Amino acid sequence: MSSSSKEDNSATATRTRGTRKMHYILTNDREVVAVSAKEWGRWFDTTDRHVADLRDEDIRISTTFIGLDHSSGDGPPLVFETLVFGGPLDGEEEHCSTWQQAIEMHHQMAQRVTLAVLELRGVDEDAI
Repeated sequence: MSSSSKEDNSATATRTRGTRKMHYILTNDREVVAVSAKEWGRWFDTTDRHVADLRDEDIRISTTFIGLDHSSGDGPPLVFETLVFGGPLDGEEEHCSTWQQAIEMHHQMAQRVTLAVLELRGVDEDAI
């Protein structure tokens, strides 16, 4: 795991992983932009970050923009998160980098959850 450091000593410094910024916001065009921790905090508190939310009985699949990089430092920042609450895939999570990927990731997770529920109920997915 990479170590965290401060770019400078000010309270508004953006935490970094090496030289990689960790705080991001979305523009009005849904583009991901790196910002200071202070700017991220202000934005985070006043913005609807939900990409998609699906609920069915006791299962919820939620995809949101979290604005914190969950990558190991390789590749683009992973700032969107899909989480499963309840059901056979409870606790499953995935991360991606763009709004479009987040929509696709949400749909893929919904398919995975559906198949897992059907399997749990003994339904052959080929019969669907």
